[in-house]
Amino acid sequence: MDRLLSTPELLLTIFSFADKGTLLASARVCQTWSPQALDYLWRDLDSVVPLLQLICPTAQSGSHGSWTVEDKTAQKLIHFMLQRPINLKSFSFGSSIPPEQISHYLVQLISKSPQLESITLPRYYQTQIIVDSLGHLRKLKSLRVRHKWNQSQDPRGQALSFPPGRFPELNAVEIDAPIPEITRILMEFRPAIKLRDLTISCAHLNNEVHTAALIALVAQCRPELLPVHSGIHREHDFEEMAQAWPNLQVLTLGPESERQGAGGLSWNMIPIMANPFPNLEQLSSYFSSIDKVSFAGDILPQAEFRSLKKLEVGMSATPKDHTALGFFIGAHCQPLISISCEASVWEGRWRKNSDAVKWQDVENVARRVHQAKLEMRKRWRFSGNGEDN
Repeated sequence: MDRLLSTPELLLTIFSFADKGTLLASARVCQTWSPQALDYLWRDLDSVVPLLQLICPTAQSGSHGSWTVEDKTAQKLIHFMLQRPINLKSFSFGSSIPPEQISHYLVQLISKSPQLESITLPRYYQTQIIVDSLGHLRKLKSLRVRHKWNQSQDPRGQALSFPPGRFPELNAVEIDAPIPEITRILMEFRPAIKLRDLTISCAHLNNEVHTAALIALVAQCRPELLPVHSGIHREHDFEEMAQAWPNLQVLTLGPESERQGAGGLSWNMIPIMANPFPNLEQLSSYFSSIDKVSFAGDILPQAEFRSLKKLEVGMSATPKDHTALGFFIGAHCQPLISISCEASVWEGRWRKNSDAVKWQDVENVARRVHQAKLEMRKRWRFSGNGEDN
């Protein structure tokens, strides 16, 4: 190679006129060109993904923009990021590296990312020093837990605290902790924190007293959206939730369980939940396939969801008579409803529901019921025989 093309100052001038494709190709040419080209690539980059294959040739691409690299490579990657200007807006990181070995690098990364709006970390990386550094980010809106990595380091971490002057824009928080720790965290919420999305993951929440106390405590936060991964499956629980959150829009009750056919929310709870939650737009749950669906043929029942448009069933199996289930769902929902059976990343990987085709049949039946209900109501209004239920 001509020595002239190895001059750093000249390379910087040339690369300043290059587009991203040219810069990416140039970064692969040689060790002399790589750092100069990467400097320009990095300046306007919102994500590290385009550089992962370049820096980490062994990185494996996963679904939904996730990448898997070895722990040693992860440390090298963060070190590389710290050497350049950072403009990250969203960052999700998981590793089995002990917190004490990587906290220093994560704190540096956070301090150099003033534009960061969303961060997802395993529970054991949400230590006091890291949470303190996150509190200084003026644009941070979402703080979540990456569950895939929680098993190797439990029960350390998630030392959440919300002192005055910190987290000014935070509106989405995920808490994964025992009940005493959840209670402590919720007690620290201030009116200045305008929560719209509160996710609570609490294992072994099957005590009625604890459940009622937790519902009452969270009610003070008044979130419009409330995913709750817990053991809230009783009629009394839903009655208390409706009283505490009359404007609830999204309710998640753990749709990712792998207990095929066992446990889960009974479909017979749907009529009980319908009227108390008039503003509910999305319901997600793992449903039982064992309970027989109680449907007597009335497609205009008294109990109807007024706003429910999306039903997420996760890994739930369909009951034996899934056609009857379609009639049942369509009857208890005023809007046209869609049904999703895709599992989320709660278990750390994406899987397909083996009953996906049957769930599509259930949705099709529910849609036909919806059309029939519209026609019946039109005829009633036209004939003047009565008003809508």
